[in-house]
Amino acid sequence: MINFKRILVPLDGSPMAESALPLAMALAQKFESEIILLNVLCFLIPTVSTPYFHFPNWMIKNCDFARHEAESYLRTCQNELGQQGINARILLREILPAESIVDAAIAERVDLIVMATHGFGGLARLVIGSVADKVVRHSPCPVLLVRQDGVDPCQKDYKKSLAASPRHFGKLSGIKGPHPSRRQLLAGGYRMS
Repeated sequence: MINFKRILVPLDGSPMAESALPLAMALAQKFESEIILLNVLCFLIPTVSTPYFHFPNWMIKNCDFARHEAESYLRTCQNELGQQGINARILLREILPAESIVDAAIAERVDLIVMATHGFGGLARLVIGSVADKVVRHSPCPVLLVRQDGVDPCQKDYKKSLAASPRHFGKLSGIKGPHPSRRQLLAGGYRMS
C-alpha cells in the first residue's frame, strides 16, 4: 500500500500555487501525513566579479525583507493547517525553484510532492520552461500536479468536471480527483498494479 508520511507543497504566495493546498490537505488527513511548506526565494547570484560584500546595502536589506515576508507567509499557512489538525512545518530555500524543490524532497525524505502548474504545453513550455516539468523529471518521489483550471478538488461535483478523464485518485486514497501519471509514480519508485 502506498503511504505518504511527508508531503512537500511548494508555495510562492500566488493563488495558483495555493490551489495545491486543498488536495495536499485531504491527502494529509487521509494518511495522517506531515505537510512541508516550501518557499523558494529567487535572488541575484553573486559572481566572482561581484562578490557578496560588494552588494549594495539596499539589496541586502531587500533580500532580508523578502526572507522575512516569505517566512511570515509560510507561518500563516502553517497556522491555518494546524487549525485543521494537520501537522505542518516550513522550509525556505534560495536561488533556483525546480532544483530547490528536488533538493528539499531529497533532504527531507519526502514521499510525495503536491504542486500547482499552469498546464502550459507545446511551444509555451518549450520557450518559458516549466518548474513543474523539471521537478517531475528529477524528483526522487511521485509528483502530483494540480492544474490551475478553477476546479476545487473538494467540491462534490468535481467528478463531473473530470468526466473527460477516466483517471481518478480514488483507488489510492478514496479522494476523487486526478491521480499522478504512471510516469510520475514510476519516477518515485512506486509500481502501479
